[in-house]
Amino acid sequence: MLIYPGTTGYQQTDSHSRLADGFLLSGETIQWFFAQYVRGTRDRDDWRFAPLDGTRGAPDFSGLAPAWIATAEYDPLSDEGDAYADKLRACGNAVTLKRYPGMIHEFFKMGGFLPEVARA
Repeated sequence: MLIYPGTTGYQQTDSHSRLADGFLLSGETIQWFFAQYVRGTRDRDDWRFAPLDGTRGAPDFSGLAPAWIATAEYDPLSDEGDAYADKLRACGNAVTLKRYPGMIHEFFKMGGFLPEVARA
């Protein structure tokens, strides 16, 4: 179960560009998080950190457990989740991808305020 996953080492998707400011998780905040635990390009290119585009030692992604992936419409990470679902499917894995319209990053933690969370 992946809920609005970050799956790339670089923020170069359309959703990162469009949603870099104004919806809780900003591009600046994402860079701050990366600075806390990424030592450099070598880490960003490691498949264990960036399974979508990591190249160093990337394994075969076939034969993995079924994945359930949730993305939020107004989340800079949404395109990463969608692309990762596509990669898993292309490798023959069972994937359920659910995009939640009108939602932002971290909406699953907002159950006391958003009725959509109970449905999710």
